Amino acid sequence: MRKTLSTHSAFSLIEVSITLGVVVFALVGLIGVLPLAIEQSRLCVNETHGAQLARMVCTTIEAEPYKASPCFSTSGSVVDFSSMAPGSAPVVLYASYDVRNDAHITRADIAPANSEYRIELHFLPMTLDGSAGSAVRGQSVNIRITDYPAQKSVAFEGVQFIPRLQRSVPTK
Repeated sequence: MRKTLSTHSAFSLIEVSITLGVVVFALVGLIGVLPLAIEQSRLCVNETHGAQLARMVCTTIEAEPYKASPCFSTSGSVVDFSSMAPGSAPVVLYASYDVRNDAHITRADIAPANSEYRIELHFLPMTLDGSAGSAVRGQSVNIRITDYPAQKSVAFEGVQFIPRLQRSVPTK
């Protein structure tokens, strides 16, 4: 009987060890970047929510009566935007998002338990030519939206001009 020599090729132990070392090194690098990617994703969501909330607030203020705006009130109280003067206390709103990612904004003295954002509205009267003696033509609203309750990061900060339209409270 004749014996034949087998010529099967295989990886050596050193080759397998080097390959595993390269794979582990790459995975450790990827895992090290993961917290940075998660933080960046959170910041992007905050900025998107902040822009959406600012747009909602400005369109609501423009659409409501100027001298008696409910402005997201849950208690039925109203805000007279015409009486807002420089240095007056800001209008504070609180916002949250539900599971369908729909925004809910409320104006309350105490923040609701599910609040995710705090919105401050500072009003400044604006004139047509910028001089003090001119007739007021509208208001600029400085909007500052921060995450709540930590208030560590700013989701949105900007100024929006709202023209003064002489709207009155609708009569029934």
